[in-house]
Amino acid sequence: MILQEVAVSGAVGKRITPTSGGRSVKLLGLTLTPSAANATIKIREGLSGTVYFARALSASGSLPIVFSEPMRFDHGLHVTVIGSNAVAYLELD
Repeated sequence: MILQEVAVSGAVGKRITPTSGGRSVKLLGLTLTPSAANATIKIREGLSGTVYFARALSASGSLPIVFSEPMRFDHGLHVTVIGSNAVAYLELD
């Protein structure tokens, strides 16, 4: 298992794994940690539409999410984290 940190990325987001190369990745879960403001995370397959969306309120602290089954990404994993000083930790296999 790999724990991948993703800092605030703005509206464009960040590519976590390449969109080509034949390597798939499985997302086992994540933890979204807001700071001074609410935080959101959007996870996409490559640059296609949103596959997963979550929001963490700053007053509630970190939001851990464990999927009942891993989410498989065959065409790249693209993540957008929004919120002042927010950070997401992705659990990848």
